Amino acid sequence: GSTSVAEAAPSAVRLAEAEQESMEERDLTALIRQRQGEIEQAKRKWSNRKQRLQGERADEEAVLRELLEKDKKREYERIEREMNNLRSNFEYQVAAEKKWMDEFKRDAKVRNEWICVFKPAMVARKKPSEEGPIARRIMLDEIVRAKGEATEDMWIQLEGSGDWALTWHQKH
Repeated sequence: GSTSVAEAAPSAVRLAEAEQESMEERDLTALIRQRQGEIEQAKRKWSNRKQRLQGERADEEAVLRELLEKDKKREYERIEREMNNLRSNFEYQVAAEKKWMDEFKRDAKVRNEWICVFKPAMVARKKPSEEGPIARRIMLDEIVRAKGEATEDMWIQLEGSGDWALTWHQKH
């Protein structure tokens, strides 16, 4: 059994000698390792740069968002100031119109007459409601007289009969 071990040993040495790298192979291996190191270094640089740029971008977006919010707030305040200035003028104009209308009605002795403009006719009702029972028809160009002012929902009560007529409707 000792001869077979002794014979095996020299062949193992021979294999090791045959597997040894040549100078060219060593140079290529060193070059490959160098290139792999450079690639890893480039990857780290790109990764760091990408992270830095993402951070800068996030910072820039935050600044931009903050500026936009400030601008929006400033614009809302400007609009509110303008509306407040206009509101007092509008209220003054409405008050002046109301005063003029009240004085006109008081001084002019208006007969409070209305003319039918619906063709061929419109209806007068027993109650101031579109579902109220129909009292009569008011023909085109017929003039009717109201007892008083129109209600908030635009109904007038007719003199004489007490029937109601609608003076304005969103569909007509």
